[in-house]
Amino acid sequence: MFLQCVEKVPAPGATRRAWGYVTNSFVDSQLQNRGVGQKLLQLLIAAARNRGLEFLIVWPGAAAVPFYRRAGFLSVSDVHAGVDDEPPLELRLRSTSAVL
Repeated sequence: MFLQCVEKVPAPGATRRAWGYVTNSFVDSQLQNRGVGQKLLQLLIAAARNRGLEFLIVWPGAAAVPFYRRAGFLSVSDVHAGVDDEPPLELRLRSTSAVL
């Protein structure tokens, strides 16, 4: 499981602004369905919060969508309407109203 931190374009008066891209998530087939993936994702989310990231985005395969939804990720399909591939999922880590 990999977390890529992406800095957002600076804005006047804004504190550090960044979001995270989750990629390369997999668990060896012999260890699947034992909570390993869930624990890894929980650790990744905690690390993202500790870094002050605003949100996380992941482009999961169709089979992995329930896994990410259980962790709180929501569809942002309205942003990607008309695109043929699976839309990304997003997990808000903090309110955007706190960022100026």
